[in-house]
Amino acid sequence: MNSQQVIEQIRRLYSELAIPSNLQLHMFRAASVAMLICEHWKGTPLEKEDIIASLLLHDVGNIVKFNWQRRELYAKDVLLNLDFWKQKQSEIIAKYSSDDHEVTLKLLENYEISPRIIQLITEHESLKNETIASGTDMNVKVCCYADHRAGPKGIVSLSERYEEAEKRYGGPVPGVKTGSGKIKNAAFIIENQVLAQTDLAPEDITDAAIEKYLQILMKKS
Repeated sequence: MNSQQVIEQIRRLYSELAIPSNLQLHMFRAASVAMLICEHWKGTPLEKEDIIASLLLHDVGNIVKFNWQRRELYAKDVLLNLDFWKQKQSEIIAKYSSDDHEVTLKLLENYEISPRIIQLITEHESLKNETIASGTDMNVKVCCYADHRAGPKGIVSLSERYEEAEKRYGGPVPGVKTGSGKIKNAAFIIENQVLAQTDLAPEDITDAAIEKYLQILMKKS
């Protein structure tokens, strides 16, 4: 399948799995950041299609960790059907798990997702930042960095993303401040590693800069 066919297949998957619109938008943004990076890439060629697909799928199980007290994080259509989404969350937790990464992989088992895409999903988790930073797979690094830059409300800096996450989880993000902030520090190392292979600076990655990619990904066929 070509890139557009993959994107359309993932949109159908979103519909079939009833992925909340704000969660879809986060994944669209993360994939758009990766598309911007790929367009400016100067290093060894990346696995662009696999990177984009993995970022469009990496959080499909995240509804299990939604905190309904943080209403400002959710789209209006989600809030208007809050009882439905609360019930959906309860059903998924009961059927699968309360671990978002585990749920994501279980939900994707019913689809023909390539092993490489699954690998990129599992290997770019933020709690693995130190391993990612010390590794050599630039595709994983790009996935990790693009995901970090896509916040709940739009594109943010790494510092802003960690500040927002602490507010969202009501305290330090698990693992972020342990070991003198090694996980957070590793995120900045990954940023340097990725952008060193492009002509981009951190401040070049903005909502405006990714808008054209976002429109491509979200456009209905």
